[in-house]
Amino acid sequence: MVSGTAHPFSQARSRIRVPSLPTATLERPRLRALITDAVDHHQVTLVVGPAGYGKTSTLADWAHHQGRPVAWLSIDPFDNDLTRLHRGLLESLRVAASEHLSRAGARRTTLGRLRTPGLGERLNPEYFDALLGMLGELEGELVLVLDDVHQLRGGGVIEVLGAFTRQLPPNVRLVISARHDPALPLQRLRAAGLLGEIREEDLAFDREELHRLVERDSAAIGDDAVTDDDTATTLYRLTGGWPVAVRLILVAMSSPLSPTPLAALSEATRPLADYLVEEVLRGLPEDLRMFVLRATSTGTINPELAAVVWDRDDGPELLDRCLHLGLFLAPAGTPGSTPSYQWHTLFAAECQAVLRATRPDVYRAAHRALAVALGATDIAAAIEHADAAQDGELAASLLRERWADLLIAGEHATVRRLLQGIPTPWRDGAELLVVDAAVAAVEREPAVDRLLERARELATKLPGSRRRVVEATATLIELFFEGAASDVRSALGRGAELLEHADEMSPAEQTLAHFLVGRAEAFNAYDDQRALGHLSEGARLAAERGFTAIEVACLSESTVPLYGSGEVDAAWALANQVVSRVRAYGWESPNLLAAPLVAKGLISYGRDDLDDARVFLEEGLNTLPKAAHAARVRAAVGLMVTCLALDDAAGLGRARARALETEPGEAASSFATDATAVIGALAQALAGDLERAVAQLEDAHGPDRRPIVRVWEAEIYRLAGRLEDARAALDRIPESVRSLGISVDFGLSAALIANAQGETEAAHRNLERALDDAETRGIRRPFAERRDAAPLLSEHLAWATRHEALVIELLHRPVDVHTARRGPIHWELSEREREILLYMRSPLSAAEIARALFVSINTVKTHQRSIYRKLGVTGRHEALRAAADRGLLS
Repeated sequence: MVSGTAHPFSQARSRIRVPSLPTATLERPRLRALITDAVDHHQVTLVVGPAGYGKTSTLADWAHHQGRPVAWLSIDPFDNDLTRLHRGLLESLRVAASEHLSRAGARRTTLGRLRTPGLGERLNPEYFDALLGMLGELEGELVLVLDDVHQLRGGGVIEVLGAFTRQLPPNVRLVISARHDPALPLQRLRAAGLLGEIREEDLAFDREELHRLVERDSAAIGDDAVTDDDTATTLYRLTGGWPVAVRLILVAMSSPLSPTPLAALSEATRPLADYLVEEVLRGLPEDLRMFVLRATSTGTINPELAAVVWDRDDGPELLDRCLHLGLFLAPAGTPGSTPSYQWHTLFAAECQAVLRATRPDVYRAAHRALAVALGATDIAAAIEHADAAQDGELAASLLRERWADLLIAGEHATVRRLLQGIPTPWRDGAELLVVDAAVAAVEREPAVDRLLERARELATKLPGSRRRVVEATATLIELFFEGAASDVRSALGRGAELLEHADEMSPAEQTLAHFLVGRAEAFNAYDDQRALGHLSEGARLAAERGFTAIEVACLSESTVPLYGSGEVDAAWALANQVVSRVRAYGWESPNLLAAPLVAKGLISYGRDDLDDARVFLEEGLNTLPKAAHAARVRAAVGLMVTCLALDDAAGLGRARARALETEPGEAASSFATDATAVIGALAQALAGDLERAVAQLEDAHGPDRRPIVRVWEAEIYRLAGRLEDARAALDRIPESVRSLGISVDFGLSAALIANAQGETEAAHRNLERALDDAETRGIRRPFAERRDAAPLLSEHLAWATRHEALVIELLHRPVDVHTARRGPIHWELSEREREILLYMRSPLSAAEIARALFVSINTVKTHQRSIYRKLGVTGRHEALRAAADRGLLS
C-alpha cells in the first residue's frame, strides 16, 4: 500500500504552504515593513517585479513573521483550469486555517464542509460564492498570497479571479505576486484606495542593504583592496540593486576555486546574467561544472535525482559540494521529507541554455533520464522532460501508462493539457485517441464515439498485443462513462469478459478493469462480496504498480460493501483513511469521497449518532455520481430512516424524493419504490396508525424485497400483532445474509417475535446473538427503534448473558419520542430574513439584493444560509417552494 509520504523522485513542491527560506537569507526589515503597511491598509496588495527580484522569498520571509494566518498558493500553468485553481485555493486556505487554529487552540473552521467539482462536473460560480461566504465566517483576519499570478492566461480564469478579488470579505487580505500587472480590476481598486503596491524599486536592494550584505560576506570575498563601502557602491552601480545579479556577483567573487575580481566584472561588456553565470561555471572543476549543467535540468533536485541526472553514484556527493559552495540552491522540501533543493530560476535557465548550445546530446540525455525517473510520481514533469529530450514516443508511453490514475483523481483537465503537449504523430495515434476519448467522456463532449471509432480503426494496423490493449481500453472507457450510466448488467458482463483475458492487457488496464467492475457492482449493490473481491484485487494491483489514485478509489468504493458485509469498524476505519489520503494528496475529488461519506452515514445511524448520520448521508448523497443508481438509493433510504428517527418530516420527504428520482424516461428501481413505501408504512406504525400501516405495507409488497426492508416489514406486522406474518417475513431473508449488516436488526426482531409467541428460550438465544454483534460492531440503533424491547432486555440480565454492561447501557438510554409534525415556522425567521425571502422571489442576484437593501453581499448570503437551514433546504428554488408550502410568501 502506498503511503501518504511523497516518493523521493517526486518533483511536486508544496504549493499550498508558505515556502521555507534559505538559512543565509538577508534580513530586510525595510521591505518587511513596507509589505506589512500595504497589507494592513489595503484589501489587495500587488507585488510586481521581473524575474530575479526575490518576490517569492521576500513574501515567504514576511509570511513567516506574521502572527495572523497566511494562506499560500503558488500558481502554475495548470491553474488555467478553473477546477484546479479552486481546489488549490480551498486547500491552501484549509492548511492556513488548520495550522493557525492548532496554534491558537481554537475551534475548527467551516472550510472543511466545502468541496470542489467531481469527475465531469462543471465548476459554476456557486463554488466560488460558497468559498467567499465561508471566508466571511472565519474568526479574525486571514491573508491569502497568490504567487506567480503571471502564469494565469486563460480569460475565464482571469475573469473569475477578478470577481473573487472584488468580492473579498473585509476580514481577508489578498497579496498577488507577479512579473507584470495581471489583467485584474486593479485600476478600480486603486481608485477606491483598496490597492497597495510593492514594485521593482521597492524589491531592489538599497545601498544600506547592500552594505550589510557585503559586510556579512566580506570574509568570503577576501578582497583586501576594496572596502565594504566601495564594494556596495560598485554593486549598486552594476546591478541597480537587482537581487539575483548581486547574488551572482558575490558568488563569482567568493568562489574558493577561481574568484572573479570586482574590477573584471565592472569591465564586462556582455549581458550581465550571461557573463555572471559563465564566470561562476568557469571557476568550477570540470566534473562539478558538468554536474551543475546537467542537474539544472530539473528545477527541484534531491540526492536521488542527482544520481539519476548524473548517471553516476557520486551524484549526491556533487550535490553536497554545490550546497557547500552556495550555488543558488534553496531548501524546497517539507520537514521530515527527503531533503530537496530549488535551483534559482534564472541561474538554472542560463545553465540550461549553455548545455543545450554546447552539448545537445547531454542535454537530451539528462531530460530523458529525468522523464523515466519521474514517470511514476510526477507525470506532468516527466512529460515535460520527455518533450525537452525531443522523445515523443517516451512522452506518449508515459501518458499511456498514467492517464487512468490522473483521471480517477479528477485531474481530467491535466490529462487534456498533457495530451496537447504530445507531438502530433503520437498524439493522433490509436493509443492516445482512446485517452482523448476518456477525457471527452468526462467532459460530456459528443466526440467520444467518433474518437473511439477512429482509435479502433487505427488499431487494426498495430501489432496484435497493442491492438488488444487499444480495444480493452476503449471497452473500459465505455464501461466507466457509458455502460455504468445505462445498461449496467451488460457493462458488467463486458468488464468480466475483459478480466478473463487480463493477460492481454497492460498493467494499467488490468488494474483499471478490476476497479471499474468492482465499482459497478458497488454502485448497483448486486453482491457486496463480489464487489469487494474486485475492489480488493484492484487496490492490491494499484499499490504494487504505483497507481495511487486507482488504489485510493478502490478503497473508497469498498467502504459501503464492507459495511454491508457487517465489517462496521473496518468500514469506518477505511472511510477515514480514504478521506485523509485524498486530502493529503490534494485531490479533493468528490467522487473519491462519496462512498466513504455514505458508509460513515450508515454506520453513524447504526451507532445511533443521528445528527452525524444525517450530515454524512446528505453530503454523500449530494456527491454520488448519477450512475451510482443503487448506491444513491441506499444512501437516500438511510437518510429516510435517519429523518424518521429524528422526527424530521420535511427531511423524510426530501430523502424519499431523492430515492425515487430518475433520469427522464426511466422508472424508479424496484428497490427504491419498495423501500420508500415500506418506510412510509413504518412511519404510520410508529405513529400508532397500525391498520393504515399494514394496508400500505401490503399494497407495496415486493417479491424481491431487500433483507433490511424485510426486517422493517416484520416490524410492522409485529407491532400490528400479526406475529405469524412477522415471522414469515424474517424467514424469507436468506440465511447467508442474516449474519451480515442486518444481523442486529434481524436478531432483535426475531427475539421480540419469539417472546411474544411464548418461545422464551428462542427469544433469549436470538437476543444474545443480536447483543454479540451489537457489542462487536458498536450498533445501538435497533434497540432505540424497538422501544418495547426493554422488558425482554431486563429479563435477559438473569439469563446469564455475556453482555451485562451493554444491556444495562441500553436500558438506561433515552427512548425515542415520535411527536407530530411541526407546523408553520413563521416565527423562526427574523424580520430581515423575511425581507430577503421576499426579494428571493425576484430574479435579482444576491449582489443586487444587497444593493437594494444597502447591505453587503456577505450579509445577504449569511441570511440566505440561515433561511435554508430553518426551512430545511439547500438552495434558493427549494427555499421558495418550502416557504410557499408554509404560507411564508402570502
